[in-house]
Amino acid sequence: MWKWTRDQYTKMAELGFFAGKRVELIRGVILEMSPVNWPHTLATVRVGEALRAAFGGTAIIIRPC
Repeated sequence: MWKWTRDQYTKMAELGFFAGKRVELIRGVILEMSPVNWPHTLATVRVGEALRAAFGGTAIIIRPC
């Protein structure tokens, strides 16, 4: 199985190979991701709120795009 490098993946993205698609490079494999739906978005927001409450507003939350 072919393993893509980060540089190859970046170049392909720059050339528009993934236009309109949600893809990720994971361990050398380019995977198409499913669209984010409202339950996922709601869960992400609620987890973030819970972490901020648990850590007194000091938690850093990284929200996926």
